[in-house]
Amino acid sequence: MMTYQLMFLCLIVLAKTYGDRFTDMEEIRVVLVGKTGVGKSSLANVLLNKDAFVTGIGSSSITQMTQSERVTIKFPGFDRKKLVIIDTPGLFCTRANNDEIAEEIGRCVEMSLPGPHVFVYVISGSERFTKEDLNTFNHLKLRFGDDFINHVIVVFTKIHPNEVSEFAKSHTKELKDILAQCNNYHTHINTKTPRDRLTREIASIWKLIYETVQKNDCTHYTSFMFKQAEKRREDDKKREEEKLRLEREVLRQAAAKEKKREKEKQQWEKEKEILQKKNEELEAKRKEEEMKRKKEETKRKEEIKEEEKKREEREKKRKEEKERNKEEEERKEEEEEGKYEWLNGHCDLKAYTLIALGLSGTLFTAGPLAVASTGVAATGAVLKYMCDV
Repeated sequence: MMTYQLMFLCLIVLAKTYGDRFTDMEEIRVVLVGKTGVGKSSLANVLLNKDAFVTGIGSSSITQMTQSERVTIKFPGFDRKKLVIIDTPGLFCTRANNDEIAEEIGRCVEMSLPGPHVFVYVISGSERFTKEDLNTFNHLKLRFGDDFINHVIVVFTKIHPNEVSEFAKSHTKELKDILAQCNNYHTHINTKTPRDRLTREIASIWKLIYETVQKNDCTHYTSFMFKQAEKRREDDKKREEEKLRLEREVLRQAAAKEKKREKEKQQWEKEKEILQKKNEELEAKRKEEEMKRKKEETKRKEEIKEEEKKREEREKKRKEEKERNKEEEERKEEEEEGKYEWLNGHCDLKAYTLIALGLSGTLFTAGPLAVASTGVAATGAVLKYMCDV
């Protein structure tokens, strides 16, 4: 109870410090956003102090449509004000894709016309901060634009008071970055705790809402900001589509060039193959001619060798014939020389004897004429005999 009174006094001090603009506001419009199953509807019921929205157990999404509820409450430190709480479907729901859900969440702007003062980004404190939580925050920034950051606070749900300090130590780098973008406007609440025991936690949330409204000079997020964000999304989408188109065109041209290069390569390979085949044929023909030439050269060498052999044989025969002839001539000369030697030794006696006998016979039987003819005949007979000998 003392804690609640301190929070109440703190809000009164803030109200006097920041002036009367918040006092003049008749209505505070708050939109709850976040991933599916983090407890947005339960938090909305706590802030409204009544069960206005259907809640469920677990991480499955119960809220399928953007809903709003208006109540009049006694805002701590101020007169009674109208409070508009708008509950939205959770992103990353298995029943629908994020684009469809984001379109539905976008309806919160027209349901809170002229626009919400505060966005409450709800994160489950019973689980580790995941990539889905980071993507949810980035998706909301993309949907609502840069002005979303100026109007957002963070509330962690499902955290037991005794686990707050331990939970703060477990903040990841990505979560710390989100909290820094939100000017560290964050608090916690355990929606499972009975409402009459959540006075301090609820007062902490009202304090953050109040500070956010005062920070923005009591202005709110407008439909113009939403349309500007939508226009930026469309422009970004067109740029992305153009980028993709250019990338596809570059890829198409690259593919066409690659196809052309491949075709040229195939043509070149084909020509190379044909040329190689021709070269192989020419090489085979050259080798065949070389083998033929070698065979002919070998044959010619063999013929020359054979001819040389025959010539040598003929020369040998000629020399042998010449030797034989020479030997024959020498033999004949030797024989002739022997004959003459013998004749020289024996011819004189026989010749003289035959001549004498011839002459004596002739002279005895014939007259003077017969003597002369007989001498001649006898001389011839002697010479013939010598030759025969």
